[in-house]
Amino acid sequence: MLSFFFSIYVAVSSVFCGCHSEKKIMKERIVKATLCGKYSSPVIEPSGLEAINEEDTSEVWTINDSGSESYLWSSSQNGKTTGKILLEGCRNFDWEDLAKDDSGRIYIGDFGNNLNLRKELLIYRIMPINLDYKKLIIDSIVFHFAEQRSFPPRRRERNFDCEAFFYFNDTLFLFTKNRGINWVRLYKIPAKPGNYTVASQDSIYLKSMITSADISEDKKWVALLSYGKIYFIKLLQHKEILKNPVYCQPFRHGQTESILFLKSGDLLVSNEAGKIWRLKWRGELME
Repeated sequence: MLSFFFSIYVAVSSVFCGCHSEKKIMKERIVKATLCGKYSSPVIEPSGLEAINEEDTSEVWTINDSGSESYLWSSSQNGKTTGKILLEGCRNFDWEDLAKDDSGRIYIGDFGNNLNLRKELLIYRIMPINLDYKKLIIDSIVFHFAEQRSFPPRRRERNFDCEAFFYFNDTLFLFTKNRGINWVRLYKIPAKPGNYTVASQDSIYLKSMITSADISEDKKWVALLSYGKIYFIKLLQHKEILKNPVYCQPFRHGQTESILFLKSGDLLVSNEAGKIWRLKWRGELME
């Protein structure tokens, strides 16, 4: 029943959601989005996109959301699945986003925490892989939020649900979904196995729930996806991820869960129903 009402909330908010509430801090920008295709079973609730090959981004990785089998799926940009890899020993408790480092390692964020009940959150790190792999090496990054004392805390303090992250300079940058108070918190975790207690490094006031994140190939832009909007933030310095929000792109296509910068500067976005869009966005042409 709870998921039903949440789906209604997302549907209504995505229809009426614009960038009006963010106009004081960023400009509204309208960029054409083209529907590429749609995933079909067994990819039933894609949550995360990542390029398989940086030189050829025609194929991408994706994962299913919580409760599904622990597979990493490869597909074309139109949603046609081309392969799968079983990640033995990895439980899909609540997989929410994908990231990739400069060496080709894939990171799966098992950090969904809708009810703020989880005391330990996980990120799986998978060594560089392709569809011809023989044996996978999988490490775990375990963490919890330093500010969380109760499980769950009071309703207005339940800002410990995370669905978005990316890799940059040997670090994973995580963004909370901003439940309760509309402040998106930024956390940083070393991109190596360990058990970490992480404290918030920065925050930004946004009224939409953040569901995915990525950084552009030239490391100049960060995109934060939400229900109904995409926020574009220009990087000023490596330590100031949230200091320069520039553009807000209305994107009213339901419960959008995944975003990926392509090498060309375009973006791919998918929603929970499996539809995939491509946005002709060129950051360098908009400065």
